Amino acid sequence: MNKHSLTFPLLSKRSSARKNVLFCLLLSLVALAGIQLQAQNLTEGLASQWLSDDYISGSNWVDRISGVAAVTDGAPTPVVVANAFGVHNGVQRNTGTTGNGGFLIPTGNPPSGVTNYTIAVVIQAATGGPSGSSYYSDDIIFGYDVAGTGQPDWGISWGGSSSLVGQGIVAGIGRAGGDSGLQTSSTALALYATHAAVFQINGSSGTETLFVDGLQVGQNTGLTMLVPANYNGNGKIPLLSSMNSTIATAFTGPLAEVASIPMRRLAALR
Repeated sequence: MNKHSLTFPLLSKRSSARKNVLFCLLLSLVALAGIQLQAQNLTEGLASQWLSDDYISGSNWVDRISGVAAVTDGAPTPVVVANAFGVHNGVQRNTGTTGNGGFLIPTGNPPSGVTNYTIAVVIQAATGGPSGSSYYSDDIIFGYDVAGTGQPDWGISWGGSSSLVGQGIVAGIGRAGGDSGLQTSSTALALYATHAAVFQINGSSGTETLFVDGLQVGQNTGLTMLVPANYNGNGKIPLLSSMNSTIATAFTGPLAEVASIPMRRLAALR
């Protein structure tokens, strides 16, 4: 497999089927790990997978793998957007919501406690986000920030500086001695289109890598990873929420899927 690309079969078509992206992240994670699995075993190895079709407006959002509930963290609560992704729904923050109003994932779920992990999201945006070059300066999708550099934090956001004009995926981590961030290349991502982001942290090799829509868009090497731990708040992992005081805004577009997989599980599946 070309290490600089991933296969997103549902994203490669220009027809309306292009929006049928549920499970495409699952396929990409399998490709990223170099694993050959039968179709019925594609969920093996995932720690968590929240799918938009499983969410009911106003309720907690339960993942399909471990039954972990992403608990609503404020009012108004997130809503279902019918057919946002072709025949599949989306989940998004309620119109006009500020601060809380997303979800919180309980302490102890991946990637908490590990330095080898992959996080993936599928989104769609109608407008550009902030023009920050760091995930904590843009519209947070998944993750959190701990004040100060070199803290055990991580995140994926919508935004991006320079020619991205706020239309990009921005990801990053706090690591020993500072922060390391990545963002999509100089071309702004299309609005009203489905985008899949896969953020891989490999503590063993000291690398962080960002894939967007099946292509590797950036990588940092020679890093000393910190074990993720959310000290900025109640220890839980925010999803579509800016509950951390150091992140001003959260992503307002529809979300189709969120998935996490510890790299130790990938190794066990080889």
